[in-house]
Amino acid sequence: MQSAKVIPLSAGFRQPHAEDTVAKRLWEEGRVEEAIASWRELLESDSECVAHRKHVAQGLMFLEQWKAAIEEWNLCLPLEPDSADLLARIGVCHLHTGDQANAWLLLQQALRLDPAHRLAAAALLTRPVARYGLHVVPNGILTLDESETGSCAGHPVSGDLYQQARLRMENHQLEAAAELLEEAVWIDPLHGPSLLALGWIEESRGRRVWALRYYERGVKCAPQSWSGHYNLARLYAAAEDDARARPHLERAILLKPDCTNAMWLLAQVCERQLDISEALIWLEHLREADPRNAEVCVALARVDHANIHKHLEAAVAMGSKRYEVLFNLGVARWKAGDTGGAEAIWRQAADAPDAKREAAHALSALALSGQQYGKAPDYLHQHPHAGLLCLLAHVYEAQGEQDLASDAWKQAIELEPEYSRRYFT
Repeated sequence: MQSAKVIPLSAGFRQPHAEDTVAKRLWEEGRVEEAIASWRELLESDSECVAHRKHVAQGLMFLEQWKAAIEEWNLCLPLEPDSADLLARIGVCHLHTGDQANAWLLLQQALRLDPAHRLAAAALLTRPVARYGLHVVPNGILTLDESETGSCAGHPVSGDLYQQARLRMENHQLEAAAELLEEAVWIDPLHGPSLLALGWIEESRGRRVWALRYYERGVKCAPQSWSGHYNLARLYAAAEDDARARPHLERAILLKPDCTNAMWLLAQVCERQLDISEALIWLEHLREADPRNAEVCVALARVDHANIHKHLEAAVAMGSKRYEVLFNLGVARWKAGDTGGAEAIWRQAADAPDAKREAAHALSALALSGQQYGKAPDYLHQHPHAGLLCLLAHVYEAQGEQDLASDAWKQAIELEPEYSRRYFT
């Protein structure tokens, strides 16, 4: 008897889930609404992709669209019926829609599936409880008796989660801290400290838009937080949105009058807005708070042009060695007629680690104007300048040094071909 031929069994094949790289990128950038729309487009072609639907539901929870979030989480349940996490999140959403009866049932079911589920346990602690009495049942065990009524008091659950998150932040466990803070905000969307802490974590991750969103929500919920106003203003100022940064900086200083960081940033914002008188006020406050701060003197030199010489001298005396400070002080001395002082400070500028060619050019011009012709070539050799080389060429010609004059003309023309007309003339 011939044995039956074995036919290879083909594996059941299903198209892989569509990639959600675009949606994830939008989410990372803090563009929540656009990310949700992108995931929903993917769900149109693959309605059973739980991952996409969970992303949509989580986004809706962030936007506090609780009923819409419930719909999305419920569609995930048939595929993951024993997920304590799903039940807990649906329960939290029901809390915010006012459907507390369903919320308690779902949260209790989540705890039956996973007795250690943190979100379910925390959310259940928000349940108002009666003043319990003790009741002895026939087996002799003391149990809680809910028949005795009394005043109800909630539990500061979000505050507890926030404190746990702070401990993790202090230990640099940012991922664990963020999870706790998100749960605190799901339970209490108006918990300002958690929102502001989430803003700080997102900023440390480099997700600026997310940080902005959390800071903005946090400041609305905790308007007396000076650090919240300051951090929000920093991000606005970094984006050059000075009009939005300024009121938050003013509020931060009002709440914490000794916040010099806020004063610094407010002075810069005022300067950028060309509100020079206001910038001067804050810089003077900073100088009173820290009289030995050289950078305050540099900032004053930028806005107080009438006293620029005095401010720059003070900055250098306090130890400032920045090239731009030294060079500008040389210009101020030269304008005041102190050519010797200008030369001395320009020499320091030329030797600074971040030196640029302006100092060498200034020294060359000073040497030529003072008929110290031997010094100019050294500076111009290191940092050539067409106009100054042209002047040096004329000096050499006047001295009968034709070869040196020709070399100077050649360098000048290479830098600026227009000087060839002067040469041939």
